[in-house]
Amino acid sequence: DKIVNDQAYKVFERKYAIFPQKSGSLEIPPIIIAATLPSRQRSHSFFDPFGAIGEQIKLRSKSIKIKVED
Repeated sequence: DKIVNDQAYKVFERKYAIFPQKSGSLEIPPIIIAATLPSRQRSHSFFDPFGAIGEQIKLRSKSIKIKVED
């Protein structure tokens, strides 16, 4: 959990390890994350009986280029 500007957030962290097989240039592609931000208003839709519909977002990191040395 993390609090930013008096707002509580649930935080999920994911860590990766990369093991290059050879030296040279390596490009790590972007990671794309899709998430649903909860809505502050409850939905009264037949298709959403629990009022769980929120805003759908996609976040994309930048690709990273690194040089792998022996």
